Amino acid sequence: MSHSQLEMRYNKQLMSKSSQQWQKFATFARTFTTRLEKSVILWEKYGIFAEKFATTIFAIAL
Repeated sequence: MSHSQLEMRYNKQLMSKSSQQWQKFATFARTFTTRLEKSVILWEKYGIFAEKFATTIFAIAL
C-alpha cells in the first residue's frame, strides 16, 4: 500500500469520526433549542399569569 493510499484511508477515518461528533453535537443542539423554546413559552405563560396576579393583588391592596 502506498503512502498516499494510507493517507487517504486515515483522512476518511478522521472525516467519519468528526462527522459523527458533529451529528452528536447537532442532535444535542437541536434538543437544547427545543427545550429552551419550551421553557421560554412556559416563562411567557407564567409571566402573564404573574402579571395578572400582581395587578389583582395591587388592586385589592389599594
